[in-house]
Amino acid sequence: MSLQDSVNTWKEQSLRFLAELASRVESIPALAANPETIHSATELISGLQTSVDDTVRHGAQWSRTYANAYAAFAPVLSAKVSSASAVREFDGLITAINGWSHVRVLTEYNRLLNESLEFVRKVEAHLQSKQDEMLQSRGLEINEWYDMMNPEAAVRYRRMETATDNVLLWAETFGVEMNAAACLSQCQLNCLGLSIHFVRALTPGTPYGFLLLDDPVQSMDDDHCQALIVKVIDSLLSRRHQLLVFSHVQGLVDTIWYTYYHHQPLRLRISDYQLTGPVVEEAETLQHAVNRAAQLARGNEDNRRLAIKVVRRCVELLIREVCRRKNSTPPPFNATASQMLPYFQNCQGTTAQQHQGLQATVKFADPASHTQTGWEVPIATNIQPHIDRLRTSAQQLGVL
Repeated sequence: MSLQDSVNTWKEQSLRFLAELASRVESIPALAANPETIHSATELISGLQTSVDDTVRHGAQWSRTYANAYAAFAPVLSAKVSSASAVREFDGLITAINGWSHVRVLTEYNRLLNESLEFVRKVEAHLQSKQDEMLQSRGLEINEWYDMMNPEAAVRYRRMETATDNVLLWAETFGVEMNAAACLSQCQLNCLGLSIHFVRALTPGTPYGFLLLDDPVQSMDDDHCQALIVKVIDSLLSRRHQLLVFSHVQGLVDTIWYTYYHHQPLRLRISDYQLTGPVVEEAETLQHAVNRAAQLARGNEDNRRLAIKVVRRCVELLIREVCRRKNSTPPPFNATASQMLPYFQNCQGTTAQQHQGLQATVKFADPASHTQTGWEVPIATNIQPHIDRLRTSAQQLGVL
């Protein structure tokens, strides 16, 4: 390799020297034409031959030296090239050189991949930090709901530990942390699950104005069940959220309905599931509504105010039941009492007198009139005739 480098160096120097001689030859005519420089032209011509001869002689010498060195190196090169392992080594080097562009692409890909993974790790760490920060504040709300159902309990919710794809709940008893899922009873876990559900559903800024509870008293004893009905539901209603409670437990439904009857809850029975959908019926009967209205009408002012609402509810139940019994077109599900009157009027077997009576009762119980200046809650003797009229009409039409 050193001889190769020396020959290349001599070659480059010779080419530069010959180029310089060529430029001097081009200047001879100009020098010879001037008497003052003709002597320089003569010296240049006489020295030109010597320079060319020296250059050719050195070239021949270098050529012989390189030829002798190559003659000595040729057998070694032939032996090396004929070796199978050497061929594989050369092939490997050639393959690597040919695929160098792919190596660069892979290198760039690995760099981008590592940067992306690092970015993902930073994002996950940020999310984890924000989750922990939020759960510390929301954890106080979870405890508030849990304490409503477990007043002065020795076992309480402690904290929530989050990961990328799971959540670990921790409880506390007498200052000692423990795994909630492993150590809490089914009743306590049910209360904890409801508490977490409330916090999620009531998150500030949520676009939803309702809350759904499906069989909320599973594995609950009577004390926890009563706490849910009396404290939790009352707190939820005070937040002005629409509350939907689904349950197979008749006692739970009855207790909630009786406790919050003054809110005029809608009680439905869902049954007979088919491909076309379930059968949805109102569970409150006309008989029950009439009796409730009469009972409230005998009470104080607040009870009589509610009695007027129940009277209007009796009208709605009466019209729906008459339409069902007479196989007439029923009013829409969300129709008000005044909107139902035309459906009653079109039913076979109803009279003009009954229609006029219901119309007067609807006007008496119209909620719009209750906001008029000077309106006072009617006394029992003014409410009872409407209840009697409803009962009489229902008996005449065979629905009571």
